[in-house]
Amino acid sequence: MLLRRGNKALGLTEPGRIVLERASRIIMEARELKTVGDELRSESDGKLVIATTQYHARYTLLPAIRRFRLLHPHVSFSILSVDPSSAARLVKTGDADFGLSGEPPEESRGLVTYPCFEVRRLVIVPRGHPLTKARRLSLQLLAKYPLIVYDRRLSGGAQVLRTFEQKGLKPEIALSAIDGEVLKAYVAAGLGIGIIQHLAYDPVTDTRIVALDPGNLFAPTTAYITLRAGALLRPLHATSCACWHRSCRSEPAP
Repeated sequence: MLLRRGNKALGLTEPGRIVLERASRIIMEARELKTVGDELRSESDGKLVIATTQYHARYTLLPAIRRFRLLHPHVSFSILSVDPSSAARLVKTGDADFGLSGEPPEESRGLVTYPCFEVRRLVIVPRGHPLTKARRLSLQLLAKYPLIVYDRRLSGGAQVLRTFEQKGLKPEIALSAIDGEVLKAYVAAGLGIGIIQHLAYDPVTDTRIVALDPGNLFAPTTAYITLRAGALLRPLHATSCACWHRSCRSEPAP
């Protein structure tokens, strides 16, 4: 079962890998059956574990969970805020019921991924900024100002920066971060202009900044729901995915 060099184990043989995969599958299926049994014996409606990025944990899930709990008021939630690859891994090992992220998993074996909704971009500026008087935004115009953007390691940040690069533009990056609230705070402080997802902007609470529609300058990205292939889906899974889709699809534009 093990590849060896002398007394040192180097890894699994092909038969060993097959045995490990099947054993892991048996353990996960036994865990699922136990979970279903526990839920049937208890008075609660169970628990949902969601592996997702910080953006979706902060902005996307709130309206969906609010809608979901109207149907299942006794369900408890656990939100694991991780990067997309970690979300996929948690789903694959059975440590999360499903994943929600802005990119499909790189390693899709053993997983099923569905497109859920699209995420648009907004340009945010401090109140009184010259761009608020611009008739139309362009990448060349935006590149004249220091940018505050998502970290390049995130799919959203990489896509925005790649959009400028494809036009031969190299804007000054004043700040990059992984949290939308951080981006908005630094824009409000006047350190630059920001590019964020539309759900991260709230016209009621974000009174120190103004959101501008960039039109089609930045292509929307797709959010994906990831499930484990062959997993025992409880009714909660179907309801939760439907709530996610309806809530995000009907989200009013700012």
